[in-house]
Amino acid sequence: MTRRLKPLEIELSEEIQQAIKSLPVEVNGRVMTVGTLISEARSLVEAANHALSQNPLVGLTARSAMKIEKKRGIPAVVVGIEGDVKLRISYDGEKPSFIPIQARDGKLPSLQDLREQAKSLGIDVSKMGRKKLELIALIEKALQGQPDTLHRAWGV
Repeated sequence: MTRRLKPLEIELSEEIQQAIKSLPVEVNGRVMTVGTLISEARSLVEAANHALSQNPLVGLTARSAMKIEKKRGIPAVVVGIEGDVKLRISYDGEKPSFIPIQARDGKLPSLQDLREQAKSLGIDVSKMGRKKLELIALIEKALQGQPDTLHRAWGV
């Protein structure tokens, strides 16, 4: 009896990712690139999560689900990029970020994805280099609407 193999996902190199993201596709009679579709999907997920955070019924559902799970903290219902709906519990008064900062396999998102997300938020990260963790912190601060000390420290 053979073992059933699980699907395997391997991250491609930056060059191949860029080539794939620049491929043109037709959607509803419009021609756009795969990268544009990805960024639109992220912004739509962010809008959906913002709408969920404003709905009082969803807030009650999140608190109830947190009690069922026997957890404490600040509950929120969030939707992932793949359409999965999850209960997110944050601690120490921090607001939950609306865009997950890690990919499904536990790796950090690619540097290019982080730069695109920062650009969509109006953050100039040209002087930051390849520091993913600082870039993620900068994006999360911008999403939470907090003043940005790291951003000023880089002089960007």
